[in-house]
Amino acid sequence: MRKIVFLMLLLVLASGCVGQAYCGDMSLKEARSIAKDVCGDYLENNAVCNDVTGTWWIDLSLERENCSPACVVDVVTKEAEINWRCLGLIER
Repeated sequence: MRKIVFLMLLLVLASGCVGQAYCGDMSLKEARSIAKDVCGDYLENNAVCNDVTGTWWIDLSLERENCSPACVVDVVTKEAEINWRCLGLIER
């Protein structure tokens, strides 16, 4: 029984079901606070740490055609900005 519980715990941890609380030295709570100041009250629950760039990406509930915006928080500079993550051509 102990082996089964241990294996299940390993599977949960390996699959990422347990949320990541830190990105570098910045907690998700701190990132959300910075993001709210810059990106407003549009923060959604989904947040991802990009360890390569040292940034938190927090999804936003803003609408723009062919876009999926996120508030990006730099864990070193503690600056945030909206990245619209748009696809396709821009018609002029």
